[in-house]
Amino acid sequence: MGVDTGDNSRGGADSWNGNSDSQIILTLNPRTKTTTIISVERDTMTNIEDSSGKIQSTQKMNAAYPLGFNNGGLSSAVTYAMKTIGNQVGLNLNNFMIVNMDGLVNLVNDVGGVEVVNDTNGSDVYQGTDSGKITLPGSDKIVDSGAIYISNTEPEYKAYVPYLSGNPKQLINGEQALVFARDRDTLANGNYGRAAHQREVMTELMNKMLSLNSVFKYQSFLNDISSDFKTNISINLANLTALMAYKDCLNKVVSVQYQGVSQMVDGGSYEFIPENVDLAIQNIMRQANDESVTDKLDQSVITYENYFGSQTDQYYMPSATVTIKGEKSETYGVDTKGSLVKINKENAQDYVSSQGGALAAN
Repeated sequence: MGVDTGDNSRGGADSWNGNSDSQIILTLNPRTKTTTIISVERDTMTNIEDSSGKIQSTQKMNAAYPLGFNNGGLSSAVTYAMKTIGNQVGLNLNNFMIVNMDGLVNLVNDVGGVEVVNDTNGSDVYQGTDSGKITLPGSDKIVDSGAIYISNTEPEYKAYVPYLSGNPKQLINGEQALVFARDRDTLANGNYGRAAHQREVMTELMNKMLSLNSVFKYQSFLNDISSDFKTNISINLANLTALMAYKDCLNKVVSVQYQGVSQMVDGGSYEFIPENVDLAIQNIMRQANDESVTDKLDQSVITYENYFGSQTDQYYMPSATVTIKGEKSETYGVDTKGSLVKINKENAQDYVSSQGGALAAN
């Protein structure tokens, strides 16, 4: 989880009392040598569960963490969040890592930066332009349209990720990675586009961290950034040795993208997951965890249908981008059984793209 604390404007560097605005589930399966990663949208309408699994309230998913914090500190915050998120995706989550904003900057800088793709294609939703030049908010710097920045709302953050024609990979530092992982205003797909960028940064970080070839390098690295992250996994010789055995899992990375349906409820904007979309999410994650698929959601899971009592007019099924050895990528649809579906011109319109809207046909 990414918590929106860690700088002086958000409760101070020592505070862990904030919102879990980034909620990423990651499975590493040594049997299939596959990593599967999905972001769960923070504004999802959901039942907030406490440490015993009892429903405390019904509201946005990212409220689980602060509600738990107020009822027992960090340990309770994590348990509330894991119970709530796990129920929505159909998994029993037992391990966690929380990173604050300073932590992300330091993690990326300590591994020498990460490579990402600015996939805006020159578009800037915030400034209303998709070609030519723009002026970065809060400065007089002129750059190509499609740059990623957050200085429009937080002018103290001057870093940006430039748009490069052809969408090549580019090496960015920690400050740029924080901006890349937080911007939503310039992106065509808003929060969902931001979540895709967060998964990209997380995957690259995993690649860099698992490329360390010594247990002692791991120990030194994790000790250096220990004040910026929290985990229930003990940092000891046995666990670090076991971690090195997971390197091959990054040979194949499956990044799952979904999109809910936006609705206003009591003056607030919420995301609702249609039943078929949630089944697809649950089953692809179950398979990634070597669990059997299901054809029925738990009654406590909120979907568009059971909240409003009707079907939604239009929605997209999830997609999954499969990347082999960090280079070759292909995007598939995901059906309700969690199976990958080859995309063609007949079915492309049924599945969501990371930029929003339907996938392009192959």
